[in-house]
Amino acid sequence: MSTYIFYLVALALYQLAVPVTNANLNCDQFNGEQQPNVKATAYVGGNNPDCLGHKSNSLQAYLAGKAPYVSLGIDSTLNITYGTPVCIQEINNKYQKLVQFKIVDDGAAFTHKGLSRVNICVDNENDAFDPAVNGVVTIVVVEPKTGAPSCA
Repeated sequence: MSTYIFYLVALALYQLAVPVTNANLNCDQFNGEQQPNVKATAYVGGNNPDCLGHKSNSLQAYLAGKAPYVSLGIDSTLNITYGTPVCIQEINNKYQKLVQFKIVDDGAAFTHKGLSRVNICVDNENDAFDPAVNGVVTIVVVEPKTGAPSCA
């Protein structure tokens, strides 16, 4: 039993010592077309549900390990399936972590904008002004699927 515990501790220490590399954070590893020059903005999720009535998950909750993904809003006319994953290279780089975004929301400001705009869920107004979530980013919609259910 003590050998097993020693092994687990050694494995955990090794994982902490191995640096995160840019290759681990690169959106190129996913199937999907890169969309450069996408305007990212932030919205305060709070008690606002996503487009299907589920709880919105903020970037801050995800980074704190309290949410399984970050809620992302896009143009509902694209009819991309609810829950489709998205990779945002600049967010990965800033936090040195592969951040999992999912398309679970939409917004009137995005209608007929295609993939030129995304809206990232944050905890509060202070977080909404963070330059990391307000600017031009490159996204990859991972294996985009169309059909129901969507936010349309």
